[in-house]
Amino acid sequence: MNDLMIGFYWQSRMLSLLDAAQAVHVFQKLLEKQIPHGNKISFQSTTLDKQSQSDDWISEFCTHTISDQHRYSSYEANGKPTSHANSPLGFSFHLSNSEKRNTGLHLIGTIGAYDEFTKNSVTVKICKDICSEIIKSSPLFQVVKKTLLFGITHWNVSLGKIFSLKLSDAIDDDNFTAIGWLTYLAHLPPEQIPAKSELLGMGITWEAVPQGGTLFMLDQEMVSADNPEHVARGKLLRARLMEHGWIEN
Repeated sequence: MNDLMIGFYWQSRMLSLLDAAQAVHVFQKLLEKQIPHGNKISFQSTTLDKQSQSDDWISEFCTHTISDQHRYSSYEANGKPTSHANSPLGFSFHLSNSEKRNTGLHLIGTIGAYDEFTKNSVTVKICKDICSEIIKSSPLFQVVKKTLLFGITHWNVSLGKIFSLKLSDAIDDDNFTAIGWLTYLAHLPPEQIPAKSELLGMGITWEAVPQGGTLFMLDQEMVSADNPEHVARGKLLRARLMEHGWIEN
């Protein structure tokens, strides 16, 4: 079993420091509730010890996301950005319930960016130890799909996907619009997909998402880069989406 990533991606969207902090806090609480053993997610920092962290969420978010390298729209008299400040490069964060990057649950992202070269993204990394705990009590597919759908709405994304790095490499898909186990495209209404598409013959299914767009699923069982059929499905889906101009190379 590989680590699973649930990724959310969107283009420029300005957020204030306060709005960014609140958005991350709401999503953090959802993860703690939704994912078994996903509780006690906190900020990760190499510059602050745990005793220096504040119990106040907004203060803690500011402490861990404000960078001297960024330019902000407004400042307090003490030189710190105001709660209503924004930044072209957005606000970056990393929360986790493990001090190791290869265990536990991680929430990593950059949001509120509106610089033309900076993309907004949030990634939930579910390491294989957490995946193993999930499947002991719940169908993994249902847990990660529910998390993906909540995040699609919460972050108002253009692309969402559930993937492993090994699967993406196997599909030979290293571009921004990579194909995952589940892939959501906001700009593609399901009615545009031919009713007798060959995707059905390969076992690929799709469904409408309430706020618009289409969610593609390679399988309801966890896909593997070691399974040639799963890789073939991913390659076919990518090829057909590119063929119709629904994703770019």
